[in-house]
Parts: sequence; structure tokens; C-alpha cells
Amino acid sequence: MDQIVPIEANSPIGLADLHRHLDGSLRRTTLDDLAAHLGIAVPANLVFLPGMGLADALACFTLTLSVLQQPDAVKRVAADICEDAAAEGVTTLEIRFAPQLHRGATPAEIVDAAIEGIDGRAGLVLCGLYGEPPTVLTDLVLVAKSRPGVVGIDLAGGPAKGHVYRLQDYVEPFTMARDTGLGRTVHASEGRPPGEIFMAIKLLHADRIGHGTTVLNDPDIVNLVLARGVTLEANITSNWHVGAIPDLSTHPLPKWLRRGIRACVCTDNTLFSAVDAQEEYRRARSLPGMNDALLAQAIAYGHAAAFKRKSTPRRSEMENCGDSIGASCSFCGERLDRSLHRNIDGRAIKSCPHCSTMAGYHVFYFMEDFGERVVDGEAYDQSWCLPCRSKDKPKASPACVCSA
Repeated sequence: MDQIVPIEANSPIGLADLHRHLDGSLRRTTLDDLAAHLGIAVPANLVFLPGMGLADALACFTLTLSVLQQPDAVKRVAADICEDAAAEGVTTLEIRFAPQLHRGATPAEIVDAAIEGIDGRAGLVLCGLYGEPPTVLTDLVLVAKSRPGVVGIDLAGGPAKGHVYRLQDYVEPFTMARDTGLGRTVHASEGRPPGEIFMAIKLLHADRIGHGTTVLNDPDIVNLVLARGVTLEANITSNWHVGAIPDLSTHPLPKWLRRGIRACVCTDNTLFSAVDAQEEYRRARSLPGMNDALLAQAIAYGHAAAFKRKSTPRRSEMENCGDSIGASCSFCGERLDRSLHRNIDGRAIKSCPHCSTMAGYHVFYFMEDFGERVVDGEAYDQSWCLPCRSKDKPKASPACVCSA
């Protein structure tokens, strides 16, 4: 489906940045000041380099973390990031970090410091790290539970040799996060096979995927992303630096958007990648195949995908649609268990009640994706799409989905 998925409402004013790491996005002046007070030397060229690899990139955080051990420093940097993002034209911002790595206070106190610095200007996402015991993430969910300023959790970093715990070992804390009403995002398939995306969505209930550069390598996983309405957090410059893409011009963001995948533009680490939101969006616009309409759509997807605390799990996490009879679309408010009929480019489309109930919003397919049943010699359109009625049928790409 080589077309732009229709957006039913105008995009909010301003840019969105949903993937900005606190410990990778310090102002250089703040870093130098904090380091000077601690007697820590800071290299002049503390930046990522193209193709350096994920392991070497992650090693850069050792220095920034060394100046961010105390709550006051965390509060200061959180406030700086909010001010910087606002100056860059960002109106929807999420900041993420791993409070368990800041050992000058308890994780709860570190989180409170970040929330105080943010002062309502951004959502806060708490990161567990690949290889950490799952209990670390469980503790983060417990900290988040009583703090509305925390909007989600993340599994950050990447798998490495020697890790005892694998992605699938984090099911319990991510399920707890879902049941608590927290958003879930997972660093997955950052130049690695797309199977990580499958596990993140199926096992960890991911609403969003950080990076996901290889998603197009597997059509079945593309269909899963489309059916669930998962948003990919594109970090173009960072992906180039860690070698997930060979150069900036090869980032697949325009292909994602044309394929119907929800994707947004993010900065990742403004200090290490020497970018801000304006520059990252400029680089996104310069990608081959990108145009103004696609970029506007990416901005709208970023605003729509921002985590909001929920008192109950999203419908996409329900194990069967029978538990959700009468549920309403999270965007248009219409019931999900009844088919809606629409038109797109002159072609009739219809929502599948099963796909829609699983996703929490209407998922539309072309009429040929439903098939017919014959009763008393007359043909009637089937209510559910073919794959929902038969596991042997490959999932079709949605014609479009309801959006904010």
C-alpha cells in the first residue's frame, strides 16, 4: 500500500520528540559545570561517531552518569532539557532515563528530582536495561505507580553476549506496567533482526518501538505493527552513529510512512549526536522519498503516540475481544464491536470488529479482505476480515486506521 494513511484531524502545533535520553542530552555547558565541581575531566570531543557501534556508544554514558548521581543534578538537567526542547519548537516531549544508575539517592528520590525539574512540561519514561534482572523493572513500575508524572517504561540499550536475561524475560514487569496504565516502549531491532519487534509487541505489550530499523525485512512483522497501530520512534542521526544504517540517506522512515506504519522523529541523545529537534527534522525532510505531507504525518503521529496514564489497560492488550464488547474507539468514540463503513480514494472500506477491539481503535480494510458468505442464495459481506476468521490466511495491510 504505497500511499499516505489519512489523518482525520489536523496535527497539533509544534514538533514532537518522544525519545530523548536525559543522560545523553545534557547541555555541554551544564556538563562542564557539573564535572568541574566534581573534579572530573570531560573530553573535548564527547560525541558519537558514524558507525561506532552500539557498545561504544553506550560506553559514552559512563561519563555523563558520573556527574548525574545526585538528585539536584538530575533536576537541573531535566529542567534544561525541557527549556531546550521548547526553544526548538517541541510541544510534545518525553524524557527517559534509568534512575537505578543514579546512586546518590534512592531510585524513587531520583525520579522525584526529575519530575520536579520537568515541572509538568514533559512526560517521564523510566528505563530498565537489557541484561538487568527483571526485578529492576518491577521496582521501576512500583515507583511509577504512585507518580502521575511517570507515563511509561522502556527497555533500553541492547542485547549483548554474556547477558543472562533476554528480552522475553521481562514479560512480568511489562505486564505489570500495562495493568498499571503505563505506556510501554522497547529498544528493538536497532540494526538487529526484526524478531525483536515481534517479541516486544507480543510479549511485552509494546505501544511503541525505539529504532526498529529492520522492520521492513519481515512482512509478517510489518503487518503486526500495522494491525496493532504501534508507533516506531525514528532516531535518524543516532541510528547512523551506531551503524544501524550505513548513512543518513538510507534511513527507512519515508518507506515506513508510505507503507502505512506510524512513525515519529526523535533526537535520542542531543549531546552525543550533536543534534536538536530542528536539525533532526531537517534531516528527516531531506531523506529520499520524503515530502512535506509525509513529514507532517510523522509529526502528527508523534503527538498522537505520546504516553498518557491510563486507569485500565489499552484494548490492544486484551487477550480476547469477548472481554471488550461495547468498547469504544480511543479516537472517534464509536463502538469497536460493530463494523464502520467508509470510503478512501473512491474505494469502500470497512472496520474489522476483531482487529479493532484488539487494537483499541478502528482498523479498516478493503472489502475484498473480508470475503462473503452465502445465505439462501444471497451473498453477504463477512463481519471479520479473512485472517481473523482463519489462522491460515496471511494478514492484509490495513487500508487505514482511526487516528487522533
